[in-house]
Amino acid sequence: MKLFMLWDMEGVSGLFRREQTWHWEERSTDEDYKEGRELLVADINAASITALENGVDDLIICDTHGGGGNIIMDQMLKDDRITYVNPRGEYNGKFQWMPGLDEKVDGFLTMGHHSMYGTPNSFLPHSNFLTWRHVKFNGVEVGEMAIESTFAAYWGVPYVMAQGDNVAMAEAKRLFPWIVTAEVKQSVDYDRCKGPSPEEGRAITKDKLIETIAKIEKNEFKPYEPGLPLTITMDIEDQAMLKKLTADPRSSVNSEGLVEATVNSYADVLAWTGSNVGINIDPPN
Repeated sequence: MKLFMLWDMEGVSGLFRREQTWHWEERSTDEDYKEGRELLVADINAASITALENGVDDLIICDTHGGGGNIIMDQMLKDDRITYVNPRGEYNGKFQWMPGLDEKVDGFLTMGHHSMYGTPNSFLPHSNFLTWRHVKFNGVEVGEMAIESTFAAYWGVPYVMAQGDNVAMAEAKRLFPWIVTAEVKQSVDYDRCKGPSPEEGRAITKDKLIETIAKIEKNEFKPYEPGLPLTITMDIEDQAMLKKLTADPRSSVNSEGLVEATVNSYADVLAWTGSNVGINIDPPN
């Protein structure tokens, strides 16, 4: 069995403070970020051990938070069955987002994730870029988990599991009712979470991951397919980014002043949003 785990940082076990993950802000110290990275590493390693002990023989780990670079490689589990990748890199001779994600993957997991922009009473909600607001797929508002899992859907890969706080997992259950969710903490407000110890959070994730693997074996999951053609609509705060997006011939500005485009492939969700904001995505043929 082959799994692709896409790891963000806001939703990992025991990470309760904004400063531990949004390290680029002045309020975050080196010690804050060190704590956050160590929590991320511990979560990834624990999930990796669980996967390998329960039938997974090919595991791809991708650190996507802030473009990657958060995991501490000399602390990561060493096993020939694990491949660590950057969120953007070469794969099969092409530059691809989430390299290694293809039709051979049996399950796509969004681990350590968060809720969409504007979600009330949630911890650090946003939808991919911090300047994107109210992203919609065919009129339905979505967040980062949906944006990412559409790329898995291009390959026909089932979306199988999410991990994060209670508000993010409620979003996952609403948009993707078939997936397994691991709720490892509870949101207090925009800046803080509370919940069980990191070890207890990892135990929750372990149980849910074992459940997920068993359901993959029974073919109980499906890809996230919001429907094609797919009209993407969003409000973008950053004017430079907006200018790049509207330069694409597929783009238009609707009557509400929101930028939108209609794509005919799930790979093009990222090809439209990504290639125009500096991420060179070469959609697969």
